[in-house]
Amino acid sequence: MLVTPEYNRGVSAPLKNALDYLYAEWAYKPVGFVSYGMTSAGLRAAEMIKPVLTALRMVPVPDGVSIRLRQRLDAQGILAPDEVMAEAADDVLAELHLLAATLRPLRLRRAHTLDAVAS
Repeated sequence: MLVTPEYNRGVSAPLKNALDYLYAEWAYKPVGFVSYGMTSAGLRAAEMIKPVLTALRMVPVPDGVSIRLRQRLDAQGILAPDEVMAEAADDVLAELHLLAATLRPLRLRRAHTLDAVAS
């Protein structure tokens, strides 16, 4: 699960750097999103990074948890989640669990291949 803000209508530099630096470790792993922002709830950033994830052989989950900070932060700046967010989180976690099990043979085969090349 990746948590990402929307920064200037796009993905944050630290997230992009982390993905680029650890690209080998990410292969054949599913990824879900918790995105946040003001008006768009970070949705533009989540959509922008999906082609990058696919190029890194990751499998993005189509749906995610989107947090509109204007509506979800109270006067003290504390997040006040609602039922919709909780249901979205449950859905994403269930999909991640399903995809992780499905992709496991690919991750094992890739690890075995990398070990053989390194030997």
